[in-house]
Amino acid sequence: MVAGDWANQSVERLATGGRRSRVRLAWAASMAQIHVGQSPSWSLSITSSLVMMIEVTLRDADVGDVEQLEAMNAQLIEDERYDSSLPHDELRRRMHGFITGEFRVILFETDDAGAAPVGYCVVDLSKSPPYLRHFFICRNHRRQGYGRAALAKLIEDLNVDDLDVEVMAWNEAGRAFWRGLGFRHRYDGLRWTSS
Repeated sequence: MVAGDWANQSVERLATGGRRSRVRLAWAASMAQIHVGQSPSWSLSITSSLVMMIEVTLRDADVGDVEQLEAMNAQLIEDERYDSSLPHDELRRRMHGFITGEFRVILFETDDAGAAPVGYCVVDLSKSPPYLRHFFICRNHRRQGYGRAALAKLIEDLNVDDLDVEVMAWNEAGRAFWRGLGFRHRYDGLRWTSS
C-alpha cells in the first residue's frame, strides 16, 4: 500500500467520527505529510479535509459580547507575552471601542464547543490589504484545527487575496502558526523607547 493510499483510507475512516476522531485525523494528516512528503497536492487535500471536518461559523460581535472578548483578549496578551498589560476595565473599554468603531470584531463559533466561542479576531478593513489586529483561539481548543478552520472561513468571508498580520518577535509559537498557514515574513517593525 502506498503512503497516499494509507493516508486517504485513514482520513475516510476518521472523517465520520466525533471530536476524538478529529484529533486522530489531525495526526493521520500529519503522518501522511511525513510519508508522502514530496506531494504538495496531497498535503493540500489532507489540509482541506481537515479544515472541512471542523466547521467554524463567524458571528459579528456586539456590545453584549464585550465581557467574553475582554477575557479572551487578556489571555491573548498573556499568551503572546506582550510587553505591557492593561487592566480588565481598560480591555473592556477597548473591545467596546473596537465593536462600535471602525474595526470588525468576529467571534468564532462551532457546534462542537457548545455555547462558548472558540476564539475571536479583530480586523481593520480600512487597510489594504486588511490587517488582522487580533486572532485568538481559546487554549482548550488549540492544536485541533480550529485556528486553521477559522482563518479559512474568515478569508472566504472577507473575500480577499491578501491579509496582513503582525507577530511579536519573541512569540515563536505564533510565528510558527502563521508560517504554517502560508504567511510569509515581509518586514521587521522596530521600536525605540526612552527607558
